Amino acid sequence: MRQISELETTLNHFLDWNKAGVSFLIQVLQALFIVRTVNLTQIAQPFSSSAKEESVYRRIQRFFSDFVLCSTEKKLAKAL
Repeated sequence: MRQISELETTLNHFLDWNKAGVSFLIQVLQALFIVRTVNLTQIAQPFSSSAKEESVYRRIQRFFSDFVLCSTEKKLAKAL
């Protein structure tokens, strides 16, 4: 859990997002490490959420439908 808090602090430094957005990005990253794929239905499965898998899937879709990479986020990607 400590690593998650550190990651959240680091991402907050680079991204001008609200807490929910940063938390969601961290969950997506964790899911990607677990499933090692970009299939959104498989990514939705390991999310730690009380919501139904279909709801998590729709949340992921909504997140990526509005996702725009700006120069700050490109710098973050290079740093990682």
